[in-house]
Amino acid sequence: MSLLKEWLGDNQQRLMTHLANRTFKKNPNLIDRAATGLLKKMIGEVPDDPELDHPE
Repeated sequence: MSLLKEWLGDNQQRLMTHLANRTFKKNPNLIDRAATGLLKKMIGEVPDDPELDHPE
């Protein structure tokens, strides 16, 4: 049973990493925007952090 839980946890981490990487693209396509929407549904809205803003 613990082997199954470990396998499921590893796959979930891999999926979340893949989805998160798709959200960082500068020119997102349809799949990238869908990944962003899915992540927002899974983790909720993240409040804006002014410390992360960089002047351009």
